[in-house]
Amino acid sequence: MPQQLKDHSLKQLNSQYLAKLTPEELLHLSTKLLHDLKEAREQLNQNPSNSSRPPSSRFPWEGPPSATAQPEPQAPTARIDEGLSPAIMASTKPAAKAKRKAGKQPGAPGYGRVWHPPVDADEHHCPSHCEACGRPLEAATCRVYSAYDSVDIRFGSAEQPGLTVITTRHHLYENTCTCGHGSRHVPHRAVPDPCLYPGVEVGEWRLIGANLAALIVHLRLRSRLSLRLTQELLREVLGIPLSTGVLQQCFEEAAASAIPLEDALVEDLLAEATANGGVLYVDETSWKERGEALWLWTFVTTLSVCFYVGQRTIEMLDNVIGGHFGGWLMSDGYTAYRHHPKRLRCWAHLIRKARGLAESLDQDGRAFGHFTLAWLGTLQADIDAWREADGTPGTATGVIRQRHQAKLAEFRARCLTQAESAHDKTAALAKEFINDWEAIFRILDHPWLPLTNNEAERALRHWVILRKTNHGTKSATGSRAFALLASISGTCRKRGQSALAYLASVIAAARANLTLPPLPQAVGV
Repeated sequence: MPQQLKDHSLKQLNSQYLAKLTPEELLHLSTKLLHDLKEAREQLNQNPSNSSRPPSSRFPWEGPPSATAQPEPQAPTARIDEGLSPAIMASTKPAAKAKRKAGKQPGAPGYGRVWHPPVDADEHHCPSHCEACGRPLEAATCRVYSAYDSVDIRFGSAEQPGLTVITTRHHLYENTCTCGHGSRHVPHRAVPDPCLYPGVEVGEWRLIGANLAALIVHLRLRSRLSLRLTQELLREVLGIPLSTGVLQQCFEEAAASAIPLEDALVEDLLAEATANGGVLYVDETSWKERGEALWLWTFVTTLSVCFYVGQRTIEMLDNVIGGHFGGWLMSDGYTAYRHHPKRLRCWAHLIRKARGLAESLDQDGRAFGHFTLAWLGTLQADIDAWREADGTPGTATGVIRQRHQAKLAEFRARCLTQAESAHDKTAALAKEFINDWEAIFRILDHPWLPLTNNEAERALRHWVILRKTNHGTKSATGSRAFALLASISGTCRKRGQSALAYLASVIAAARANLTLPPLPQAVGV
């Protein structure tokens, strides 16, 4: 077996060195390179199906192996059904198994609730006025016509820590007016919107109280628990046995309750981004919706965050921020952002790519990588020095760029040369600098602006971890619900407010057909 070439040796190999070798020496070296290439290719081709790599190492856009694997051809064998007529052959073929959706199937038997918790409190709901003539009604003449139980929790505080489970029985009354008309107190029930959340009912007649429903959403999103683990925690910690179907209904009802907040979230986001000194951070990561490869977008400002699931296109970006957004936009190198006139480019991505070149095995690539790292480091040190000395927005426009004008021209000339490099990664980084030149170095005119897209990347990190366990969402409705509730949770956290308490108030208001509470203000604002 040929001895493997070390990195120290590979870094010295180039076309000039190979040209000086004799045919025997070239054959000897080629044998080693061929062995190394095969071994490297085998390592690249490893996946969870053919190695000990965990399933989580598979890229989100990669389908299961059964979807792409082709069965190996087999030698023909004698058939036991030879000589049978085509009609008999057709009747003996196994029927194709229909693919079904997850969850309860149409026509399957249902199961009623068998848990009846002891009642801790009673609430009486009487009609106050006649629905026909409007006269006030006497409470003494009311009669109970129905009742329902609601299980809720009381959140703890510093003065009274711990959670308290409370079961309330709601007594519903009817009354007859002197005009002869009978009136009833009927709990509010909203008609499900077939376009937004078909089949999702928002109303007061619910087993799960608003606080408990908000806690279920919190466990699903912030704690990243699955339905089964959420069910287990509620049963073993709080003594509340609920089915996974009820838990999913709570999640969908919470999203349906918060639908009016979608526009308010975007309005706050764009108002902050276009304010004096505001910056809109944008990023996206892969996301699956029932196996389809989509993208999870995030839009972040200092006090707001919005998430959306959709295609990775310019239309998706413009649908959120509009075609005439005039604020600063911080992003990575994706081409959908390039049409924006006030775009900033994240330097962290460029530094990582330059460091990768500096550690590569190609000589030209290493030289370009080291040069780029040193050049960006010089500029970053100058920007940091200005921020420490002054740091006032609008006071250093063009100063740093003028100081490095000659070096900028030299670096651009080098990028134009390296764009023709035979080394793919070297050429790709050089072209990236050329294509995004103004977006990358615009900060030299405005050194108070951010250098990286860290705000957007941090906003996505939590959901990337969630994606590895739940494998995305199951429908467009689920994607919208997830994105909306994640936006509310993230915005509340950025503003120093409790997302749990706010979502509970939103659910309670929607159930009672009241105006939803506005998005909470930032602490200290």
